[in-house]
Amino acid sequence: TASKTFRAKKRLDHFLEGLSRSDVRIAWVGWSLSLLIWSIRSVVDSLFRVVVLADRALSREMEFQADRVSVSLAGSDALIDALYRMQAADAAWDRSLDFANRQLHKGTAVPDLYEIQSKILQKLRVIFDDPGYGIPPPAPADRPEAHRIFKRDKVSVSRMWATHPASHEREENAKKTYLTAETRQSSAWELFDEAESFRERICAGLISHMVPPPETGT
Repeated sequence: TASKTFRAKKRLDHFLEGLSRSDVRIAWVGWSLSLLIWSIRSVVDSLFRVVVLADRALSREMEFQADRVSVSLAGSDALIDALYRMQAADAAWDRSLDFANRQLHKGTAVPDLYEIQSKILQKLRVIFDDPGYGIPPPAPADRPEAHRIFKRDKVSVSRMWATHPASHEREENAKKTYLTAETRQSSAWELFDEAESFRERICAGLISHMVPPPETGT
């Protein structure tokens, strides 16, 4: 494990440090070993950084490729609209989980987290005084391929360290070859049979992993 490796490293460093401070007739051994180990660690650290950068670059390219597959199936706008909606949905979802956890402490299990999420999203629109919060602006009829809803972040992580592309980069990638497709505004739950009971089963599974667990029959 990482902790065992760290302790072994500290013991080795302590041993070499003590050896280097001993009699000069044997201290040179400690100095030589310290230099050799420092050189090996530097090389390994550099190689590790190269591997990490390559892995993150591959992760970004795989994300772009997955987006291109989505665009080929649903069009350029559907993917970007979904990314835009997810920002507000994530904020509402986090608050939904907090609410559910507080209810569990009171001995009540929330039956449908998704309903709570929808209500919180509506409340956020009132708080932010923005009826369109979480709703992507529609593409204009004239030159929809030039329409952009994500702006470049003023402060962002360097691309070489990012494991996923930024939203504006994903939008540029999705609209590089613009594909039009009809979009529907109806809920995705319409795709499921007995959606309400299915949602309750999903939520029951999610809540069962929260602390404290709900009591039987609540």
